Amino acid sequence: MRQEHEFAEFYQANYGKITAVVAAVLGDRREAEDVTQEAFARALDRWPRLARYELPEARVRRAALRLAIDRSRRLRRTARLAVKLL
Repeated sequence: MRQEHEFAEFYQANYGKITAVVAAVLGDRREAEDVTQEAFARALDRWPRLARYELPEARVRRAALRLAIDRSRRLRRTARLAVKLL
């Protein structure tokens, strides 16, 4: 129960900031929210270990940015393929 409470506080304190950074990279707030949610879901699975880091928000932000980059690459690949098929 204590870890759930700690994670909830961590989430509340950092969700908005991380979403803003990801939105700046992706240029789309909704996509940024999806990516940020995925990063926090992954962080929740690893919270007992992640909570011991000095700056766990940096780890979640990095994960979110990597997810955002992967997503934008996938979208570009899909767009290029669609153009080739036309």
